[in-house]
Amino acid sequence: MNKLGQWMAAIANALWVPGFVREGDYTSEDARITVRVRRGTAFTVISVNNVDLYFERFSGRIDGISLSQRPKSKPVAAGKSTRSGGSP
Repeated sequence: MNKLGQWMAAIANALWVPGFVREGDYTSEDARITVRVRRGTAFTVISVNNVDLYFERFSGRIDGISLSQRPKSKPVAAGKSTRSGGSP
C-alpha cells in the first residue's frame, strides 16, 4: 500500500468507517483452512472452517456466531417405491 492509501486508511479508521470486503472463497493449500465471505442485505457473513461470524453491514460490529450445518452425506435421490398401490 502506498503512502496515500495508508493515510486514507488511517483517516477512515479514526472516523470509524466500516471496511469493505468482497465475496469469495479461499482454501489453504493443505485444505486445513477454508474461508468464505458472503454479503446479505443486513449482514456480512465470514465463515472460517464452518464457524460463521455475522457482522452488521453498516457498523461492522459482530452480531453473532454460529456453526455451519454441512450435510454429513450426499442426499439420496428419490426413486419409485417398491410397494404397490393396491391392498395386500
